[in-house]
Amino acid sequence: MSLRYAAGVVVVGLVASVSLVADASTARGVWQELSVALGLQGPPAPASASMLSEHHLEALASMAPQAQAEFLLERSINHYEGANREIEARLRRWRGQIEPSDHFESLFRMAINSDDLRVRAAAIEIDILARHLDKDSATIDRLEPIARTGAQGPRANALWDLGLIGGRGAEPARVAQIILASIHDDNENVRYWAVEGLAYLATDETIEPLLDIFHDDRSPMIRERAACSLAQSGA
Repeated sequence: MSLRYAAGVVVVGLVASVSLVADASTARGVWQELSVALGLQGPPAPASASMLSEHHLEALASMAPQAQAEFLLERSINHYEGANREIEARLRRWRGQIEPSDHFESLFRMAINSDDLRVRAAAIEIDILARHLDKDSATIDRLEPIARTGAQGPRANALWDLGLIGGRGAEPARVAQIILASIHDDNENVRYWAVEGLAYLATDETIEPLLDIFHDDRSPMIRERAACSLAQSGA
């Protein structure tokens, strides 16, 4: 080894040692800051906002409508900027092409309990498509006799469906009257789904009946659902 080479190695080693000490010192300082910021106590520390990228949009173009809807709803749940905008832009194109699925049902349950009402609205709009409903008078005309006097299973579904479309603007006052006709039904399951329908209808007109149900219904389960509907469920 030449003297010049050996000297170079020493210099490089000294520089590296100084750099490591400096980096370690910096790293310790950064970690101390992070350990404070990431502690379990104190005010919320929001992460960086996520947004749909060009890569996401390119991937969406190659997906089937069902996959698009599930992908975007998942991003909506996680507060990706642009997810709800893409959902709204695609709803018309998805009509007739969205079906119920286990994955969508799981996402729907997460979304409908979000603390963001826009996430809930996005989930309901997609669920309306998955249930093959139109938000119009003809759909209400079709569902009304079932919701009022149908057999238990179809009646429960009709009460739920009416709540969904009424809450998204389809004749909400008329829908309220149809659902309210079932809140004192002898059948506990019918009353349960009437409460759920009122929760998703979510108009001012539903507040007093839900309070009455919470106070007076003979079923503890239904009283609980009325309370949850007022406190956190629906829209």
